[in-house]
Amino acid sequence: LTCAYIFIPQQQTASTIMLTLGSMTRLGATLVAVIAHPAHSLECVEDYDPTIAYFSEDMRASVSPKGDTTPQLEEEIVFADDFSITYYKAYKVVKNYKSDETFVLYLCGTPVPGVADIPDDAVTSTAKFFQIPVAAIATQETVTLNFMEHLDLQEKMVYGPLSFTSSPCLQKLGEEGEITQIASSFSAEEEYLQQVSSVDLVFISNFAHSSGGDLPNSVTFDTSTDPGSLNRLEWIKFMATFTNDEAKANTYMKQIVERYTCTQQVASELAGNKTVAFISISSFFGNVISLADYKLEFINHAGGINPFSMDAVTSFSDIAELAAAIADVDVLIDETYAPDPTAYTIDTFKAHFAGVDIPIKAIENGQVWREDRLINPNGALEWFESPFPQPDALLQEMVQVVNWESASQSGYFPRVWLRHLSLGEQPIVKTAADCDENNTPEIYGEDCSAMFIAQGYLSALAEFQALPDVNGDKAVNVLDVVFLVNFITS
Repeated sequence: LTCAYIFIPQQQTASTIMLTLGSMTRLGATLVAVIAHPAHSLECVEDYDPTIAYFSEDMRASVSPKGDTTPQLEEEIVFADDFSITYYKAYKVVKNYKSDETFVLYLCGTPVPGVADIPDDAVTSTAKFFQIPVAAIATQETVTLNFMEHLDLQEKMVYGPLSFTSSPCLQKLGEEGEITQIASSFSAEEEYLQQVSSVDLVFISNFAHSSGGDLPNSVTFDTSTDPGSLNRLEWIKFMATFTNDEAKANTYMKQIVERYTCTQQVASELAGNKTVAFISISSFFGNVISLADYKLEFINHAGGINPFSMDAVTSFSDIAELAAAIADVDVLIDETYAPDPTAYTIDTFKAHFAGVDIPIKAIENGQVWREDRLINPNGALEWFESPFPQPDALLQEMVQVVNWESASQSGYFPRVWLRHLSLGEQPIVKTAADCDENNTPEIYGEDCSAMFIAQGYLSALAEFQALPDVNGDKAVNVLDVVFLVNFITS
């Protein structure tokens, strides 16, 4: 069996692609994957023609019916609730419903559309106009960074939150002076305004937008508030509209959704049936059980169980009340803020409940986790950066957490953001020295074949463990497990 991966540039024609595939087939190769890497393909228009629809089917955020060249086409946003994209001949209208913002993105080399000429009542004088593709970007938010890396936008980033990023290659670009630390809009407002006035676009948070931080070139990026894991992922399409990278966003999202879907299928077969809760402890904000939509979705899709009803009391001023609420939960994921994650241990967690005479099952059974396995040299968590565009990897990690006793032995599930506090694991500090320019950004998720192999392994393990122990010395024999994997999956 001969396997081959081939690279086909975006500019190649369909006939060239078919010729390439045909030649490889004649060579006896079994084609495993065709990986197309779309370039920033739509730049400035030369010789503008108002009759041409410049956004062809493959340049839109999602594929329209084949052959459709309708000048006005609102693309279907499959998962996200909080934004929309409508394509016209030479411009796009992008709406963020959460921040109530409308953006008109017109192609370089084409006229700026007048508000009165846009057939959309939502486009008013408050709409923001951007010439695209934008060339220089600033961002306040770590949640944007991994999206930008997956769209290959590092070259366009001028200012960013370098002190908070865990990306080794962004840290390296900072050290090399290619990206500058963005100033605080609160403590260094004048410097911040000077920085962002020099770029085409600055991504900000909804909090900044609603707290007086809105600017003529600011764009609110609301991935973290769109409910659901795939909702959050789809914001890669929103970002891509500003650089005409929709084709790249489509390709990336298709891959992640496929992995997420097959992982969810595997999890449903394994059915760990463990109760899971995300909690945080604070004397200022209170002691909280989080019922955020995306967390409950991850728990459910990983085969776990949320033991709390949506109308349950989830915030407690008394730590004993929290202890009583979580006493019987199988797995706890602790999100308590720690100024130094490396100093936060299982003893730190237990100390929160000092003087509380209530046994907590997750502590006793060694199933307390934290979301700080990956951090940067300043102690900032990658949890607030890369899980958003990589929900497949987080789901796979959650499947392992829910099925820890067996899944941890398989080696097929990634370990990324969740630190096993009960086992004494320490955070991993990522620095600029870890930058691998041939593998950036790092793809954490495993493909579907690995997930199905893991399912076979765990099913085989369960079958093996169910066999009678005739001699009283039964152990997991690798050959027996392999045999059972082949038997179950055949």
